[in-house]
Amino acid sequence: MRLKLRQYQHNDCKILEWQGRVDSFTKTEFEKQLQDAVVEGSIKIAIDMKGIEFIALPTISLLVKTKQKLKLAGGDLFILQPSPNILKHLRVYTGPFELVIFKNFKDFEKGEPLESRVEHSFFE
Repeated sequence: MRLKLRQYQHNDCKILEWQGRVDSFTKTEFEKQLQDAVVEGSIKIAIDMKGIEFIALPTISLLVKTKQKLKLAGGDLFILQPSPNILKHLRVYTGPFELVIFKNFKDFEKGEPLESRVEHSFFE
């Protein structure tokens, strides 16, 4: 199954919105599309996950590495609207502050990430 990608600009941030599963069959496609956005010069990227049904651990690692690369260039990588299951995986595999996560697009526009508003136990 192929991933469907919708890209658009919001202020100084490139939004990448995928539909589908990011697993071993689609990871390469996801990685290429993400790297294409970086190569195009986008240093602030938001991954809108509302349409992502599943994300594999190697892809989570890729997100962290991409964020580190963007931070070195003066940018950042944000996660928008992950499902509760994906949010749980992101927290377990990256810790609560490795990735900046927004519950919804409205919170992203206001600059209010999820982790800054709510205290979470690592063992939730």
